[in-house]
Amino acid sequence: LTQWNVRLLASDLSVAMLQRAKDGIYSHADVSRGLSAPLLHKHFRAHGNGWQVKPEIRRMVEFMRINLIEPWPALPRMDIIFLRNLLIYFDMETKKRILANVRRALQPDGFLLLGSAETTLNVDDAFERNGDRLALGCDQPEIKDRLKAATSEAAAVGVCGAPCMLVHGRDAREDAGARVEDS
Repeated sequence: LTQWNVRLLASDLSVAMLQRAKDGIYSHADVSRGLSAPLLHKHFRAHGNGWQVKPEIRRMVEFMRINLIEPWPALPRMDIIFLRNLLIYFDMETKKRILANVRRALQPDGFLLLGSAETTLNVDDAFERNGDRLALGCDQPEIKDRLKAATSEAAAVGVCGAPCMLVHGRDAREDAGARVEDS
C-alpha cells in the first residue's frame, strides 16, 4: 500500500460519536464480532478493559461532522463509500437525497457498500448491484482486490463482520477530485 494514495474520511452527525471514533477505543465485545485475532493484534493494542486502534492507523483518518440529509461539504471524489445500516431509518424522500449526495461524492466507477437490509433498488436508478451480499472475505476476486486495495487492512478493521450490499456507481460524472491512485 505504500504505492497507493489512501485517504480515509469518517463522518457522523454526532460530535460525541466522532470523538469516540477518534479515540478508537473498543470493548472486547466490539472487537470480537468478526475481527480475526491476527488483525486485532496487528491493528489494536490492549487498552484498559478493551482495545484501542493503534495511533498510526488513527492518524490516517480524517474525522468530519456531516449531516447526510443536508447538502454535503466539498469532498474529494471517493472510490468507496460505506453507508451501512443508515438508510433503513429514513423515509423514501430522505433516502433519495442521501443517495444523490453519495452519487456526487462517488467516483463514476466507485462502490457504495450498504448494510444487508438496505438497497438502492426502487430508490435511485443510478446505481447497479454488483453481486449479492459481500463480506471482505468474499469469493469475487475482482471486487475483493479493489476493496482491499482501496481500503487497506486499516479500513477493513472497521467493516469486518456483517455482510453488506455492494452497489456500483454507473453514471458518468466529471472527475472533481482526488481518489485512490497509483503514485
